[in-house]
Amino acid sequence: TRFPAYDVSDETFQTFVDALGQERDLTAGHKVFKLHCALCHKIGEDGNEVGPDVLGEAGVAEGSLLRHVILPNARIRPGFGTTHVVMKDGSLVAGLLKKDGPTGITLTIPGGIRKTLLRKDIDRIERRYASMMPPYANIIQPNEMADLLGWIRSQL
Repeated sequence: TRFPAYDVSDETFQTFVDALGQERDLTAGHKVFKLHCALCHKIGEDGNEVGPDVLGEAGVAEGSLLRHVILPNARIRPGFGTTHVVMKDGSLVAGLLKKDGPTGITLTIPGGIRKTLLRKDIDRIERRYASMMPPYANIIQPNEMADLLGWIRSQL
């Protein structure tokens, strides 16, 4: 899977900051969470526990939270770097490393699925200081991001 560029111009970032000053639609924000975030993040009954705890970040300044979502590689929490596993059949499995044993490794992949891979089937393992989360500036519109952040903060 290819994600859009991980760089965001100052001008683009400012359009998202400006949207934070608009009225929020919390219902729409919840829908954005379920569509774009719940595959890897859990709040209440919605989502999966793959990525970091979103509510743990919700208390920071909104501009900082916005930056974390738009530029996910700017700050990777320990234990949340992506592991790419190239299998001998040429396939690639990417996820968060949860177990590294003598006969295999276990990754958690989007959707909260734990996948165990046997070492005999692995060609190589690449640990990357990168987030599995795509840069949402190219996916979510500024007003949708404002709604999303409003909904997340309402869950505290």
